[in-house]
Amino acid sequence: MEHWLGGILNASGQQKVAGQGLKAIVAHCREFNVIPIALCDKIDSLRLSRNPFVHLKPFDHPHNLGQRMLTRRAHPDSILESDARDALSAMYSVAVYAKAQV
Repeated sequence: MEHWLGGILNASGQQKVAGQGLKAIVAHCREFNVIPIALCDKIDSLRLSRNPFVHLKPFDHPHNLGQRMLTRRAHPDSILESDARDALSAMYSVAVYAKAQV
């Protein structure tokens, strides 16, 4: 999603923000209505849940899988499956918006 959104911004002359990472890209998309706010919210939520997988976080970090498992009282597999479904849905939506920009 970061690459698709970065490509949209890059094509519209926003090269600086396009290379600043997903958090900055989503903030820009939200501020300038590049994509719907609901999609920005979904992408940001996915970014927060993905972050502890990529960057080591302490066990008590609120977006860590262990904490999400305790908070939701759900098996980690069901949480990861839900995250994957949300990611696929969001990726498809971003692709649709990217294609509309061409």
